[in-house]
Order: sequence, then structure tokens, then C-alpha cells
Amino acid sequence: MQGRRVDGCVQKLFGFYSPSETDATKFRFGKYKGQYVEDIWESDREYINWLSDQEWLAEYIDENDMIHELLHMEEEHKN
Repeated sequence: MQGRRVDGCVQKLFGFYSPSETDATKFRFGKYKGQYVEDIWESDREYINWLSDQEWLAEYIDENDMIHELLHMEEEHKN
């Protein structure tokens, strides 16, 4: 599953990605509960950046992994 998520993240960053049940991560908490992390990445980057600094996010492994993968790929894409 991890490989499919990474592929989806790369596609998302380059503009040809549409989340699906099989390769996207939904928030299980907070104001965006039930929504795809990738969609919130696009619509509320400030929230994603804030979340990435929260220690408690580690309790939500899928969301934590996806957020940090997106941030990492964005940083690589800038370089």
C-alpha cells in the first residue's frame, strides 16, 4: 500500500492525481475528519504545516506518514 500512496503523492504534486479509496489517506480526526489528506494539502496548507509540527500527530500513523511524505516531496521538487 505504501508504494501506491507514494506514487499518488508524486502524481498529486505534478498535477495529475485524483484520490481514490485504494491509494489515499483520509483524516480520522479533527475538522477535516473523513476528508483526504491530499485534498486538504491543496486547500489548507497552513493546517497541514501546523499539523506537521504537532507531536501528537505521531499517534495517527497513516496521516503522519502522508503529511511528511508530501512535505518531503515538495521540498525535493523545489530543489
